[in-house]
Amino acid sequence: MFRRYLQLLRLILLRDGSKRAKYCKKTGYFHAQGEGCYFQNFNFGVEPHLISFGNNVKVASGVRFINHDIFGDVILYKNNMNYPIRRVGKITIGNNVLIGSNSMIMYDVTVGNNVIIASGSCVTKDVPDNTIVGGVPARVLGSFEDYEKKFMEKTKDYPWLGKGYSIYDKDLAKQQEQYFWTD
Repeated sequence: MFRRYLQLLRLILLRDGSKRAKYCKKTGYFHAQGEGCYFQNFNFGVEPHLISFGNNVKVASGVRFINHDIFGDVILYKNNMNYPIRRVGKITIGNNVLIGSNSMIMYDVTVGNNVIIASGSCVTKDVPDNTIVGGVPARVLGSFEDYEKKFMEKTKDYPWLGKGYSIYDKDLAKQQEQYFWTD
């Protein structure tokens, strides 16, 4: 239990999502974790060993991974039972997945490859490959490929692309401000 709290503290203190993901991979925090992950989030619930991430998975802030429910406590109390009952399940995330902020991924869910989960979604069912899902409960909204084309078209003229800027670079902030606020 103490080791778990130390790991959680370390995840909180690591302010960079890439470093947080590397720490998780190095320590075997999850059942499995691929390469190129980014975890802005630091809290992965009490059963991170029931979560599996593929390659190139990006997890935004506030995402919750729910691997169990507490309905068993209701049954225990109702039936005057003395032993714990928990419904648990695994979560499997494929390759090339973006999980938007404040989303919730429930147990017994498999998220396919090339998937975008919109912010604020509640994923209660398996998500097929090459889709965008959103809503509560999450449903298919579109295709990954169509959004990728729109994204590339929208960003192709950004003057700062390919210049190696960090998101913390003041010159980048100035360029972006000029680009978006100059008529």
